[in-house]
This record gives sequence, structure tokens and C-alpha cells, in this order.
Amino acid sequence: MDLVKEMGDSLRNMASEALIRYGDYPRRGGLLTVTVILSQLKEVKKVKDYYSAFSEITARNDKVENEIEAGIEKLADASAAVPTLL
Repeated sequence: MDLVKEMGDSLRNMASEALIRYGDYPRRGGLLTVTVILSQLKEVKKVKDYYSAFSEITARNDKVENEIEAGIEKLADASAAVPTLL
């Protein structure tokens, strides 16, 4: 039970406004199963950071894609003067 209390305390430190419920469920032998359900989250810094990074990565990918397309167009223009062998 000390482990369950420690986990509850740790969760309470991470999410001070969270509702933490304990329950006693049947278990086999020394097996302990813990279920954490997260809902109605106000803000999760790590998830917010992912969203911020996503917009930057998307912008960077768009820029690289445009540069690649421009390079392909230049290559196609340069090859227009080369006669085909077919």
C-alpha cells in the first residue's frame, strides 16, 4: 500500500487540482494493476510544446519542399536544351 500512496502523492504533486480516487480491486498473487485516467486537462506543458514545435516543423518542411520544387524546375529548364536519345 505504500507504493500506491507514493504514486498518489506523486500524481498530486504533478496535478494539484486533480481528483484522485483509490479503489480496492481483486488481484491475483503479487500482481498490482494501476489505471490512470486523465480527462478535462487544463494545460499539459509537454503537449503544448509538441504543438508549438509542430507549427515550426511544418513551416520548415514547407520551405524545404518549395526549395526542392524550385531546384527540380531549374533542372528541367536546364535539360530542355539537351536532345533526347529516343
